[in-house]
Amino acid sequence: MVANPLLANDEAGTELVNRLKEIESFHADFVQQASTLQGEELESQLGFVAVQRPGKFISVVTDPDELHVLIVGERLSIYDPLLEQITHTDVDAASDPWIAMLLVSPNEELLEEFAVVRQGEEFKLEPLAEDSSLTELRIEFEGALIKSLRASDHLAVNTWTFLNIKVNEEIDSDVFEIEVAPDTEVINHVQSDDEPDS
Repeated sequence: MVANPLLANDEAGTELVNRLKEIESFHADFVQQASTLQGEELESQLGFVAVQRPGKFISVVTDPDELHVLIVGERLSIYDPLLEQITHTDVDAASDPWIAMLLVSPNEELLEEFAVVRQGEEFKLEPLAEDSSLTELRIEFEGALIKSLRASDHLAVNTWTFLNIKVNEEIDSDVFEIEVAPDTEVINHVQSDDEPDS
């Protein structure tokens, strides 16, 4: 009997969510490699990423140019020391927080607009909407660890390879804080009544 492909997708999505839910905290260094769709390498970045449930995510590029991306609850903050600028916005209004939110709060609802297929230890997600900026996301596991993420759009491919991975270990709360330089420009697009800290 031929398996129903939609059921297979549902099963793969549920398995992906269940595996992500087992990761209550995640801390790792990363190498991010950007390349063209033809495989030509463009640039690489070094940094670290941390996730702590409920509701905390930070990604910090340390080389070559520092950049901080922080999610706490429903608020996204992006700090660019080179531009001397920090931007606050609601996660729902942000253009591209989807991958981070999948790690912070994995649930089947986030996968409703994707076809999900498991290939060994790798999960491949393809958007159902033709106008999606993301064309494909691959999440590779090694046992209980997330080994790599690969996100493709219509112009390039970005691959994050994780190193020195720590799962379900306590993470200091100050990891999820951004130290902002004096005189940094603050751009606030948050719709809630609470004013964000700088």
